[in-house]
Parts: sequence; structure tokens; C-alpha cells
Amino acid sequence: MSQTIYCPHCGKGFTPQPPLDPKIAEIPVDELEFTVRVANVLYAEKIKTVGELAEVSQARLLRTQNFGRISLDEVKHVLSGLGVTLRKYDHD
Repeated sequence: MSQTIYCPHCGKGFTPQPPLDPKIAEIPVDELEFTVRVANVLYAEKIKTVGELAEVSQARLLRTQNFGRISLDEVKHVLSGLGVTLRKYDHD
């Protein structure tokens, strides 16, 4: 059973993510089926592995130039196939 933790700064509640399987965390993002737009943004943000991507929040990605809701949905879809989710907020 997961416990909700509340941010002392903004009051938003979040559930910490379970640890990521090291084999999955080490997969290079350039081996995943991303569109050129998403691949270029991940490259520009210096995100090289699934583990690094899993540590990035949805909010941070959406603040990145050339990355919108469609790109976010693509990333979430590809990661879900690996059993991985993105953090929702910067402080998750």
C-alpha cells in the first residue's frame, strides 16, 4: 500500500514511485520508438536513459521548447510499455 506525501511548499500530494528495475533504467532512450521531435527534445535535454527520463517530471517536459501534450502522451505511452511512469510534479 503506497502512502501519499504532501509537499510542504505547495501542499500537493503525491505517491512516491517504486524503484525502477536497473535493467530497464539502463535502456538508452534512442533505442525506443520515439518520433524525431521527442528524440530531439530528449537529446537537447541530455536525457540518455529510461532511468533519467523516469526522473523527469511531466511539468518539466511541458516547459521544454517544442514539447507539448502530444509529445508527452507519446512518451507516457512508450514508457508504459516498459512499466515506467513519469513524475507528475517537479518535487515527486
